[in-house]
Amino acid sequence: MQGAVVSECCIAIGDAHFGRGSITYSSQIASSGSYNEMLSVDCDDQSMFFKSLIGMSSRAAGKLSQEGAAELLWSKLIERLQR
Repeated sequence: MQGAVVSECCIAIGDAHFGRGSITYSSQIASSGSYNEMLSVDCDDQSMFFKSLIGMSSRAAGKLSQEGAAELLWSKLIERLQR
């Protein structure tokens, strides 16, 4: 690749436009307001957890721990490297 950028990302806390308190992931540094994944924080009567609002694959669906949310975003980042 000779120093070419193969994968990059921008992770940000959502604002009122993207969902207050959500975490957004964009596969480009200059995302211009778009994103490829969004995680929200939710809770039930026993725990707090992250929930994927876009990547509803079987891996991303359901309640995600802190580690699960980090793994989901990490897998998005390295996806291009694994092709």
